[in-house]
Amino acid sequence: MLRSSTMVFLFALVILLYANGIAAFRLARRGEPEKLQVALHMISAFLGAHAFLFGLLDKARPIIPNHNVSVPLFAAAGLLTAVAFARKARAVVRSGNDGHGGWRLGMSLVALCSGLYMVATTIDHYWFFRNDSSGIVAVDYLHLPDAPCGGYALIRLDGDVATYRCPALLAFGGLMDTPFVPWPGYVEGRSKAMKEAFDKMMREAETLPH
Repeated sequence: MLRSSTMVFLFALVILLYANGIAAFRLARRGEPEKLQVALHMISAFLGAHAFLFGLLDKARPIIPNHNVSVPLFAAAGLLTAVAFARKARAVVRSGNDGHGGWRLGMSLVALCSGLYMVATTIDHYWFFRNDSSGIVAVDYLHLPDAPCGGYALIRLDGDVATYRCPALLAFGGLMDTPFVPWPGYVEGRSKAMKEAFDKMMREAETLPH
C-alpha cells in the first residue's frame, strides 16, 4: 500500500509534464499564439523536468545543508501549472460548448489539480523541516528494537519527542540533510524512545576524539 502511494507523486508529475508539453505545442502552432500562455506551459514543463533530474542527481553527492533545489523547482512548476490551466479552464468556459469543450475543461482541471498537489506537497516538506532540529538520521544506528523503519528516516525534534517520517521508495536529494519525500509516500509518527536514542548518539559523538 505504501509503495503504491509513492506513485501518486510520479503520476501527478507525468500529468504536469505531458499536459504542459502538449498545451505549449498546440498553442505554438496557432497563427497568433498567446505568448504568455505558451510561456507558462513551457516554463512549467522545464521546471518540472529539471526538478526531477536534480533530485535524482543529488543522490550521488555528499550530504550538504539546505541546498535541495528540487523542492523550490517542484513548487514553482506546480504553481505555474495551476495558473496556466486555471486560465485555460476559464477560457474554455467562456467560449461555450463547441463540441470539445467538456474534454478540454476536464483535462485542464486534472492538470490544475496536479499543479495544486505539487505545491501542497512541497509546503508539507517545508513545514516538516521548519526548525533547526530537523534532518535525517540512520535509524539502524539508534539501536531501537521497535524501530519504525530501516535505513534512514526524516526526523524533527519537538521537545522530548521525535517526529519521524519513514520514506517508502521515492526521495529527491536522498543524501541531503532535507530530502524531499512527497506525500503520501511516507509513514509519519512520534517516538520518545527515538528522541532519547538520538540524544545518546549525539552525546557519544561529542566524546569521540577529533
